[in-house]
Order: sequence, then structure tokens, then C-alpha cells
Amino acid sequence: MKDVFTVVCQQLAQLRSKGVIDVEVYEQKLNDNANDENNLKNHMAEGRAALLFLNNGFTVKMRESPDLEIAFNRETVYVEVKRFRPKEQDLLDKKAMEEQSRKYEHSGNEEDNILVPIGDTTVTEGKPVWAQMADVAQSKVGQYKEAAPNILMIASDSDSTEATLTAAAHEVEERIREGPDARLSKLNAMILINCGLYTVGRDGPYNVEFCLLATGVTQMSHDMVQRLATIKLG
Repeated sequence: MKDVFTVVCQQLAQLRSKGVIDVEVYEQKLNDNANDENNLKNHMAEGRAALLFLNNGFTVKMRESPDLEIAFNRETVYVEVKRFRPKEQDLLDKKAMEEQSRKYEHSGNEEDNILVPIGDTTVTEGKPVWAQMADVAQSKVGQYKEAAPNILMIASDSDSTEATLTAAAHEVEERIREGPDARLSKLNAMILINCGLYTVGRDGPYNVEFCLLATGVTQMSHDMVQRLATIKLG
């Protein structure tokens, strides 16, 4: 816990130095969960999200619910943050990759130099990660702000979430079109931060994915969407 508290102090200092509004609201959440390391890390994801937006030109206000209020060019959007903890599947995937590597090293046979399937949480958790993300989006309908654009940000400490956001967004859109709960249509977009997993693309390294939903009731401007879509590191 000592290392976690050190990170908390550093994070709070950064938020204050960068001018985030109402840091005290966030600090109270941390204090209320100081005796539970997992819950503390869950709320620390809100601070990480706030720093991501601050570092990309947004003003940020910490809130009770939704967790963040962000603004760019006088346009305001609300952000609900959810942390995905490390999963059992991550450990199974690591063991499978290590075993395949040892097998190839021992045999020298190119047929053993293959990528093993990873990231499927269907067996360990009953459903794939993209469906779990859609479930989170639906479970948060009470937190989304009325008559305003809303974003769900998932800060993932699990490698199993890589390249799953698009499928999750499509599932959310299907639920909005077919489901009875109209509150889900308040959600405009989803953002995924793969906290420990960086990929190198055409524009350099990135660990942030963005998906705009076609079903959002209150639309975001083109400038806001473009600004959000260009965030690469968080």
C-alpha cells in the first residue's frame, strides 16, 4: 500500500499543478477508500483520465458523478471512468506464450514458432471482454448526464482488452437500437486506455483507443470528436 499512497500523492500534486478544478472532490473519494487497495486503484483511474485530458488541451473538473467534466473550445462533455482489473486470463495467456516459446526454442521447428490465441475470457469469465465492456456501459446509465454528451472511459490493467473497443461499441449500438432502456442512448463515445500495453502505429506509440457511437442523442461537435480521436497516450 505504501507505493500506492506514493503514487496517489504524486497524482494529486500533478492535478493541482495543472489546474484541475475541484481536486478536493477526488481527494475525498481516495480518502474514503484508503483502506481498500483495489477500490483505491479503481478511483485512481479517474485521476489518470483527468491527466490524460489535461495533457491534451482540455480543462477538467473532478465530480462525484459522472466522474469528470471536460471542456474544449467552450464545449462541455461528461466522462464516467471504469477500471478493468488484471484478469485471470492474463496469467493464462502469459503461461501459454512462455510455453510455446520454450517449445520452439527446444525443437527449432518453424511449425512451433507460432502466435498462441490470447485474450479470450469466455472460459474464465463466461463472456468475451467486448461484451463485458458493453455491460459496463449499460450498468452506468444512471451516471450519464442528461441533455449533454457523455463518454465512458475504461482504464484497463488487463492485456485482454487490446483491440476490443470497436466490438464493444458496436454491441452498445445494437443494445440501444433493440433494448428497452433509452438512457443508454445518452452515451456518445467510448475510450479505452490500455494502461500497461503500448502499440506502435503509423503515428508512433499509442495506448488509447476511441470509438464514436452513432446512436448518441446529444451530439458532440466535429471539433470535439476530432480532438478526442487524436489522443494517443494516457
